[in-house]
Amino acid sequence: MRIYLLLFPLLLLTACKFVTVNISHVETTKGYLNSGIEDLGQLYLFDMETDFFTKLEVIPIPQKTYGKQFRTQYASDISGFKINGNLEKAVEANIRAEVAANSSIEISNAQRVSGVETITALSSFINGQKEKRNLGTRWKLDAASEEKSSLRLAMVYATVNADQATARHANAVSTGGGFKVRFGWRGEADVKVEGLSQEQFSGDQVPVFVEYYVFKVFKNKSGNYDFDLRGAAEEDRLIGFLRD
Repeated sequence: MRIYLLLFPLLLLTACKFVTVNISHVETTKGYLNSGIEDLGQLYLFDMETDFFTKLEVIPIPQKTYGKQFRTQYASDISGFKINGNLEKAVEANIRAEVAANSSIEISNAQRVSGVETITALSSFINGQKEKRNLGTRWKLDAASEEKSSLRLAMVYATVNADQATARHANAVSTGGGFKVRFGWRGEADVKVEGLSQEQFSGDQVPVFVEYYVFKVFKNKSGNYDFDLRGAAEEDRLIGFLRD
């Protein structure tokens, strides 16, 4: 019986595991994967305390392109992905570490585009439209501007545009959207990647990665809407909504 107990966990580690890794909206060295294919200036409204979340519209903001186009770049240090599969904790931890350390997203002909004076542009747009379009009610800005409101406004303020994006693992293209991970004693996991397809991110300067600002709305002394830039906790809440 003692020999059996020693061998049983070993047998578990030799089985082939079938796993899916969902990389929707993962965080990388280039920003968040733009799984919703949103544009610079896209606005969202969400609640820090409830499940309320809505996408508003894209507003015009001045923009600047940084650097030259480089034929190939890589986004690495992938985090925030979901692993689905009937896995032991040790196996899941091994796969998570392997993906984080050895997976990347290759982008072709990429350039970073960022908004310029984004708060000024946001303020100008909203205060210029607030009465004509009743934004205080329609976009809940009156409620959001209350001192203790948990509503937040968010914006895509920067993008990394490219002509193509491809998932890679261990310096090789993930054939068929997947790869294999070895673990334990002759154990192997067949990992399928979801949340990125070449068709989705192929075209002329598609926004592959994005960065967000999150704001607390308030009213200034002139009675206009104004915007206070918030921190990591609010951004994490936004990303949670986008991943769901």
